[in-house]
Formats: sequence, C-alpha cells, structure tokens
Amino acid sequence: MTKSQKTFLREYLRTGDKMAAYREAYPKAKESSIKSAVNRLMRDNPAIAQAVHDKDQELDKAPGQIRVA
Repeated sequence: MTKSQKTFLREYLRTGDKMAAYREAYPKAKESSIKSAVNRLMRDNPAIAQAVHDKDQELDKAPGQIRVA
C-alpha cells in the first residue's frame, strides 16, 4: 500500500467521508475526478475496499449518528 493509499484509508476511518479522505491523500486531484478516483482506488485495492466496507457497516450500526459521506 502506498503512502497516499494509507493516508486515504486513515482519513476515511477517522471521518467516514470517502471524498474528503481522497482530497487529503491526493491534494492535487481535480475535484471533477475525485468520485471516479475513489471508486477506482477501492476497486484496485482489496485491502482498502474491505476496510471501507467494514467502516460502512460500523457506521450503519451506530445509533443516533447522522452519516455524511
């Protein structure tokens, strides 16, 4: 896993926001391409996809919290 991928994962696990995590990990990314880049990152890296899936499950189970993604 690259440094940027680790940053993405760490930020996503901290915030629960994929787009914000990608912006933090890849600050030079164009805003118009972030959503597709997030999808590609998760498709191409099973470890990241699994961690994101696990976090999504955790957020879905959290009582009384508003989910922002």
